[in-house]
Amino acid sequence: MAGLLLSGWWRGGYQKPIAFASGNIRVLDVSAAAPADADTKVEPVEQTMPTILRIRGYRFYFYSHEPNEPPHIHVDKDSCSLKAWLGPVSLARNIGFRPRDINGILKLIEENRTALLEAWHEYFS
Repeated sequence: MAGLLLSGWWRGGYQKPIAFASGNIRVLDVSAAAPADADTKVEPVEQTMPTILRIRGYRFYFYSHEPNEPPHIHVDKDSCSLKAWLGPVSLARNIGFRPRDINGILKLIEENRTALLEAWHEYFS
């Protein structure tokens, strides 16, 4: 994940670029990169769904436009997707995962909860 840089537009506002290094997330200074006026358009460099973790084929990410919800993580694999709350770890919604898979994913989230929460708070603060 090292060296990944994401930025883009969301609802007319400038999206903070983020960079991942060794599993950690840091927000980059955008003061020089932000548009000078409202008519200036900056094209997205990448998607606005930062991937925080990849384990066993699962992609753990959050949407960069959800700062007003409690900390949570989205998990995808193939055509299945779920959303889980991080404090305490619990299932918010599921699309396609079997119960056994859900239990395994929630266990992975619990094992990595500290790093996931740090990434959430670092990005949205």
